[in-house]
Amino acid sequence: MERRILIYPAVAQDGLLASKVLTSVGLETLVCNGSEAVLAALAEGAGALLVVEEVIAGAAIQPLKRFVEAQAAWSDLPIMVLTKRGADSLEAQRAVEHLGNVTLLERPVRTIALISAAHSALRARERQYQVRLADQRKDEFLATLAHELRNPLAPIRTSISIIRRLEPVAEVQKLTEIVDRQVVHLTRLVDDLLDVARITTGKVALNSTHTTLSASSSPMRWRSPRPRCRRSSTSSRWPSRPKTTPWTPTTRGSCRAWRTCW
Repeated sequence: MERRILIYPAVAQDGLLASKVLTSVGLETLVCNGSEAVLAALAEGAGALLVVEEVIAGAAIQPLKRFVEAQAAWSDLPIMVLTKRGADSLEAQRAVEHLGNVTLLERPVRTIALISAAHSALRARERQYQVRLADQRKDEFLATLAHELRNPLAPIRTSISIIRRLEPVAEVQKLTEIVDRQVVHLTRLVDDLLDVARITTGKVALNSTHTTLSASSSPMRWRSPRPRCRRSSTSSRWPSRPKTTPWTPTTRGSCRAWRTCW
């Protein structure tokens, strides 16, 4: 289904003819009559889209434009547009501008030219699917890595607590504090890694909103240890007219921002 070519003709007979030509060389096709049928088929999956410029004239191009803009980062659907003979029309120019990965084929198009364009579009789509598969494997690896890293953290913290009780010496206490601080830092990194894995796999949905930097920074004041330098200090200044910025709360209700120490 993801490797089929969707055909969106102006006349049903033209769509059947194009489908016959492509299926004769072993390509899977589906003729869609109307924009709703095209969008429904695109949602299920497609390797390429073949349209004539008449069906995307004027406002009719908007549904396809919205679909193209909403594609995933890995996706760039190949679109073949059969144009009228002669000078470039306004519809063809708008298709190139708004539909992204467009190939223009002037009518009457030779059969071998249509078949070659279809094969090229499917090869390009296949490379996109390979990128998607690589992203999925990366997300799975991150999720597995986060779980594997998290498992030894609990016994490490338990061992630190036991050492503190068995050896209440100042030097030992200082060393265990360093280890404990690094374990806490590593735990936060692993939690962030798990959050990324949950988001990329769709297990967690982010709801973005707008807020000011002063409001978002107040609940996160110095989550990490304060600077230990003797002459270090921190200060903040906010503009008289606060500007809003996009902000996405994390699962733990905190946010992250760059801190600059002077």
